[in-house]
Amino acid sequence: MTAQLMSSNGTVTFDVSTGEVLETEGYGWDEDAQYIASIETVDVDEWRRSYPGEDIAGQLDILDFGYWYRSDGVRKYEEPCKAWRQEREELRAEEVEYDA
Repeated sequence: MTAQLMSSNGTVTFDVSTGEVLETEGYGWDEDAQYIASIETVDVDEWRRSYPGEDIAGQLDILDFGYWYRSDGVRKYEEPCKAWRQEREELRAEEVEYDA
C-alpha cells in the first residue's frame, strides 16, 4: 500500500509499511524540485507514534512527516514541522467543536 506526500514543489510516493520512497516528482527543475527528488525514506514510525490509531492513506502534507534525504552524498534527517502539527491539531479541534 502506498501514500503520497504533497508539497508545492512536488510529490513523494512511499510504501506506508516501510517508508521506502518509491517515486518522486518535482515540479520543475529548480533547487526545490531537486530537493524533493533527494528524499529517500519517510519516517512512518515517528508519524504513527505521533498519531496513534490514524491510518496513513491518500495524500498527506509533507510538513507533517520527518524524512531522510541525501545532500552532497550525506544522508540527513528533516524533522516534521512543529508549527504545522500545532496548526493541524487546532484545525481538528475546531472541526470537532463545530460538529458538536
